[in-house]
Amino acid sequence: MDFGIMFALMFTIAAVIIVIVFVVIVYFIFKVFRGNSKRSERMSPAKPYPETVFKKEEISKFCKYCGAKFTEELVICPECGEQLD
Repeated sequence: MDFGIMFALMFTIAAVIIVIVFVVIVYFIFKVFRGNSKRSERMSPAKPYPETVFKKEEISKFCKYCGAKFTEELVICPECGEQLD
């Protein structure tokens, strides 16, 4: 083979490889930058805590007459109607 033809062939192959590498690099750069914006769009805004998290825990007591369970603020048993202490 002639030296000029070999040089032209090697130059062409090198140019094709450089173009392929450049295209791959540009593709990944766009994918990374566009991926970040899409990721932030997909994330939903923070949801507020349900009120149950902040509610004061109700203390349960039991009626000494019928054994029914009631909350501390009640004065009369909801089951038997007796006065609660």
